[in-house]
Amino acid sequence: MSTEAADSAGVFRSRLQLQRGALSLLDGTVIGVASTAPAYSLASAIALVAVIGVYAPSAMVIAFLPMLGVAIGFYWLNRRIPNCGTSYAWVAKSLNPALGFLTGWVILAADVIVMVNLAYIAATSSLTLFGLDATNIHLQVLFGVVWIAIMTWIVVRGIRISARSQAVMLALEYVIVFGFCIYAIVHVFTTHPAGSHVPSLSWLLPWQAPGGSSALLAAVLGAVFIYWGWDTAANVNEESENPSVVPGLASIVSTFVLLIIYVFSAFAIVSYLSPNFIGNNSSDVLTPFAQSLTGGNKLWYIMVVAILSSAAASTQTTILPTARVTFSMARDGIIPEAFGWIHARYLTPWFSSAVMGVASAVLYALSTWSSGVGSVTADAILAIGLQIAFYYGLTGIAAAWYYRRLLLHSVNDLIFAGLFPLLGGLGFFYIFYESALGLTQRQLWLGIGTMLIGLPLLAWSWYHNPAYYRQPTEAATDDEPAAASQPASA
Repeated sequence: MSTEAADSAGVFRSRLQLQRGALSLLDGTVIGVASTAPAYSLASAIALVAVIGVYAPSAMVIAFLPMLGVAIGFYWLNRRIPNCGTSYAWVAKSLNPALGFLTGWVILAADVIVMVNLAYIAATSSLTLFGLDATNIHLQVLFGVVWIAIMTWIVVRGIRISARSQAVMLALEYVIVFGFCIYAIVHVFTTHPAGSHVPSLSWLLPWQAPGGSSALLAAVLGAVFIYWGWDTAANVNEESENPSVVPGLASIVSTFVLLIIYVFSAFAIVSYLSPNFIGNNSSDVLTPFAQSLTGGNKLWYIMVVAILSSAAASTQTTILPTARVTFSMARDGIIPEAFGWIHARYLTPWFSSAVMGVASAVLYALSTWSSGVGSVTADAILAIGLQIAFYYGLTGIAAAWYYRRLLLHSVNDLIFAGLFPLLGGLGFFYIFYESALGLTQRQLWLGIGTMLIGLPLLAWSWYHNPAYYRQPTEAATDDEPAAASQPASA
């Protein structure tokens, strides 16, 4: 088939570019914040953070600190290398191409694993809203696959429609979650319900948390999962206005917005609910939280809407960055060329998006039919937390190393291009190491075992394109221009 025929069919090829200049700073921030799925993340993982009781807000603050350091690293790396492959491309260019491939694989693995849980939450929330049996496995599979298909279609359809839909869903879930949390705190102060605690600033002091360092690190790993996703703002850098500046700023702004919502929500939840209540509803804390606040009337369905909106939004924004990472890897010639195909009309990586959607749907269906997704939620979250810590850690170190020749030029460069990203990266590796020591074998192998699958894939890639892995690494210099990455020619 000719190139013209392929283009008219709405397909082809890595010689086409992603849609340039389509997203503003606000769009990028919305995508970054929505990608963390605040309502879904709190519903499914706040119980892991609350293992230290009312000191859960301190774990949110601790997890934020290395996040901010790495987000600053994202900003600096994006200034010189605005590549939609983000961590994959940056680690490859600054540290080692093979390490870059493994970084890309870890991002892909974490995204596919979390898609299973996202689809499960979206499905069960939909069934609850429609008054259907949310425990019916076949209905769970049907609704989950439908949600994945819808969100995959939106991602393929174009970056602008993705951004607009994200803004609507994010506004909906923020208003609902904030509303319930404010009501909970007011309720605690005015009526002192049984099992509640009046909020105290001492809850921000981690050294007072019960259970010692192992419990605190487990809580921090859960918080890392809750924050995860803001880096999607950088994955759309090639589709953003001023791609060397705006996406990096959006990443940093996203982390601060998330700090506010998560610390405030943690205060509200642990002040209103007892530790036993949270532990007994670990797979979804927000729905019973809302049921308790509303006295059992139908207003608690509003929270289900927020969780559904959040899970659906995150399903979309999980497909979106994964497709761009694999698109970037295909553009570099280290995975099959098809992953670099661009839709001629919508200018999106349609093949990568479709493969991500299909793989997620298949894994979700198999997981649900085999053992039920709900039974492995906590294990999956902790396993993903390890993977997040690994690739965020590498990215922070890559930023400091890439700018090593410029760090002594000014105090600003030393602190923001060097120390902040480096400390953030090292902080994540410390979390990775210490948390891994406290995980069960099942959690550890789900996290690290999945990462190790990337080694034979790396060997295959190296065999097919050895020249890529022999190229020298790069470092920032004074006269290096900030230019967007260009797709390889067909």
